[in-house]
Amino acid sequence: MNYTDGEWTPYQLRSNNVSICVKTEGDLVAVEIASLNTLLGYDVVIANANLIAAAPDMYEALKGLMRDYSTNPNSDIFYAACLKAREALAKAEGK
Repeated sequence: MNYTDGEWTPYQLRSNNVSICVKTEGDLVAVEIASLNTLLGYDVVIANANLIAAAPDMYEALKGLMRDYSTNPNSDIFYAACLKAREALAKAEGK
């Protein structure tokens, strides 16, 4: 799975848009991942921006959960979570 590396961050570039960006160390925008128009409602846009920005971290966490499950399958603890994780990973990977 390939995606833009770096810290994905909600970042207000313009007064009516919140963008999801990958920023460099100097706080410069390296890549704009998505732009959300605040006319849809600022609270909703911020919630969506935070969810999108967390996507790479969630992806890596789910991959780790699946890796841990495959090396130590304890169906009482992991089974239901792994089914949901597998579905989420497949969706993220376009399957």
